Amino acid sequence: MNKSLLLFIFFVSSVFAKENLWFSNEVKYGFNKTTFIFVTYEKRYDQLGFVEGYVDQFSIGADKKIIGNMLLELSYKREVVGDISHENRFVVGLKYKISYFDFRFRVEDRNFEEFSKIDHMNYRFRIRFKYNYDVFRPYLATEPMYNNLTNEFWRNRFYTGVALVIQKQEVFIGYMRQDTKGKDTINALHVGFSLKF
Repeated sequence: MNKSLLLFIFFVSSVFAKENLWFSNEVKYGFNKTTFIFVTYEKRYDQLGFVEGYVDQFSIGADKKIIGNMLLELSYKREVVGDISHENRFVVGLKYKISYFDFRFRVEDRNFEEFSKIDHMNYRFRIRFKYNYDVFRPYLATEPMYNNLTNEFWRNRFYTGVALVIQKQEVFIGYMRQDTKGKDTINALHVGFSLKF
């Protein structure tokens, strides 16, 4: 792969994204080979430029290796959607990696500050394929979600793109499609970085 291919991926992702940009970032620190803490921040925009942000997400948590390549995740997430909702989310998850595949299951306890919103549990299942090609790592993922409000799979996210990895530090760019029952489909340019220490 080269710079021309990266520019092509950026262009194609932008075309599909239309007018949405999701900017996701993570910083992770490892105390040893089994225990890690992380901080993430995500901003979502109605436009491809960094203007008109409408969702802010901040999370902090820890991963602990429990068996082989399996990690246990405990985290807290704060999400603000403009003046519409303010949410505190408590998360327990499991992560497992084998070969080019990684799997993630999360249970989210979603608590809203608005009386018009109903607190509920959300369950997220993600499977991702990432191919290691030198410093370039193309990926493909799907993430269906289930909640106990309607007892059904109510949302799915599809991701594809490429990550550039240099000495454990990662920058990624790709396309994200979100289908939610009863709502319009969101097509977004998904970019960000992941720093590991």
